[in-house]
Amino acid sequence: MSSSQGSSTHLPVFVAGTRHWTVGDVRSFSSQSFNGLILGGAPGASVNSVEDAIAEFRYRHDLISAEECEAWLALRGLDYTDLHDCISRRSSGVASRDDREAEIDFLLSDQFAAVVRALSWRVAMAVELQLPLPSTAPAPSACWREWEQRFDDQRGQLLSTEARTRVLARLRRSLTRVHFLSAEFDSINAALEARSCVNEDRTTLESVAAANGYPYRQDSCFIDELPAEWAPILCAGALGAASSPLSLDGRFLLLSTLQRTEPRLTDADVLARIDSVIVEQHFDALASKHVRWIIPVGHG
Repeated sequence: MSSSQGSSTHLPVFVAGTRHWTVGDVRSFSSQSFNGLILGGAPGASVNSVEDAIAEFRYRHDLISAEECEAWLALRGLDYTDLHDCISRRSSGVASRDDREAEIDFLLSDQFAAVVRALSWRVAMAVELQLPLPSTAPAPSACWREWEQRFDDQRGQLLSTEARTRVLARLRRSLTRVHFLSAEFDSINAALEARSCVNEDRTTLESVAAANGYPYRQDSCFIDELPAEWAPILCAGALGAASSPLSLDGRFLLLSTLQRTEPRLTDADVLARIDSVIVEQHFDALASKHVRWIIPVGHG
């Protein structure tokens, strides 16, 4: 069982309007809007122990010292034992046994910040529109349903063709899709020889890698999703040319741009990214105006 005394339900997460919005409100909103899913996020396959997973968790949340970790947990009504037990459950694939453990798992989940952010948007919208705020905590489910309808209405108004076109023009480079091939070589000499074959003999990186038994793969993504070192290479290089070798964990990587595709609103992935930018900018601005944070959360 958890070592923490009592529940975190009544701990405030932020203040908006005339009301404190609590962990209980966040859980209530999550159960209505996220279908009550367990928002966990198990450690990666490379994690070999609970302690490794805890170290990874602390690194992800920038909790360098023991004091910083303890303060971060205390703000959520938790202690180190709660963190250890939660990570242990995740590592073992064990579900929470009672409501307190479910609460702890939710507070320490990767998605907690996303749920809180979504709630803050709707609360800020309600304050801006001068809608009545619920007097009870947690807020009743009818409140969430009404606000969700209002949120959907506002979202629909924001996502006009004109707004989308403006954002597309601003993000054109970032949302250009790059189709490319990467090939791995076990030595710098092998990589340089392959590069010479591609660039001087006018063959393809794929054929050179395949002929010599080196692994290769094709990928495509938006420019802003590329590793920082790759982006200028794949944006500027001639189509089909092989890049200079990149050192990566003892291997040597060659990149070759196959195609660049300009973003269009008819591309579902482009449209989704643009819509996300429009919605985030509008509701983050409302939250900045109306929300005062008690438990700070990031936007990731």
